[in-house]
Amino acid sequence: VIRDAQTMASIWVSSHFMYLLVNVVQQHWQDKTLEDRIRAFRSLNLMIKFLSPSDAPQFLTQIIATVGMATAYETSAGLSDLEILKVWSVRLLAAENLSAYSKLLLKENIDVISLNLATMVVPLFPFLDGLDDNVSGNLKQESKIRTKAAETACSLLEDLTSGDVGKKLAGYFKEIPFLPSSPLLDGVRKNLISYGVDFSNLVAYSSSQGNTQSFLSGRESLSNDGVLNESFVSNDRREEAREKMMASLRDRLRLIRPLLDHESSSVRLATLQYLLDLMSTNRAIFCSVVEKEDPSSIATVLTVPYRKADYHGSQRVIASLLEGLLSMVAVESNREVKALLSKCFGEITAIDPRRLGTVATATDKTTKK
Repeated sequence: VIRDAQTMASIWVSSHFMYLLVNVVQQHWQDKTLEDRIRAFRSLNLMIKFLSPSDAPQFLTQIIATVGMATAYETSAGLSDLEILKVWSVRLLAAENLSAYSKLLLKENIDVISLNLATMVVPLFPFLDGLDDNVSGNLKQESKIRTKAAETACSLLEDLTSGDVGKKLAGYFKEIPFLPSSPLLDGVRKNLISYGVDFSNLVAYSSSQGNTQSFLSGRESLSNDGVLNESFVSNDRREEAREKMMASLRDRLRLIRPLLDHESSSVRLATLQYLLDLMSTNRAIFCSVVEKEDPSSIATVLTVPYRKADYHGSQRVIASLLEGLLSMVAVESNREVKALLSKCFGEITAIDPRRLGTVATATDKTTKK
């Protein structure tokens, strides 16, 4: 009888899942109090438990959007300690909901995960923020909740990178530009490395290997596909190494670009921090990428009205990056994101202005259509 009741409940929830998701969770989200949001996400957790694995794929977009709603709430907007505690309670429930939903997909629809892996992994970044155990009171409770949220996100990533699942999804992880630096992800990185996917692309290359004026002296970047070979430092293969690292950096910048438009300020913050580290650590190779790009594509960013960037255009990756950063300046409201934006522009402004060609003034730009 109990089993029949569970089966009937699963059938009913699966057939009404979209209606319940919209009306119980998403509707009037901005008007909900933090307590109401916590109750809504608890309800969603229960709904997912009754959702049929065969029906789960059709709700992927809505689930990801709902998780994004939880991470979009800023914790630095003058909230009290108690309010911040509640915000992180919502985020913990969001992480648990995404984890439960992903496990449903793993049962029968791993191909759905493979085709949407970046969409599912990127929203986990805010849960893997830095943690601090040396706190007390409400802050100590917040730390515990944040730790549990991070562990939940990490556990999901371990499920996606372990065993047969990890072997099947490893190639799709190459479409994710980076992973947060949290030590909780050490096991995840180890799993991925065993499948040939290495996110440790920022490394120190010793200048003691030879000519300190050579292109390969200082700190450079490695591609996901392997380690810089010692033979690359020889004169006859230096250009080959240079081109390989430029291609690797272009690919990484191309993958980063869409995340600048992500709806979650926490994701944008993590992305800009990674971008800043990537550019500063790989300054020489970044300048070489700029030099190789068609100057007219960069000049166009500053001289014509904004248009949607071509994320996949390998010949205008710098122009696309500049478009994204400039558009953020116009609309960004998060103070932490704005601070990192200024640092990124500080790193980029080393670009020789002559690379921009003839740049129209702001007045000219407003009169040209």
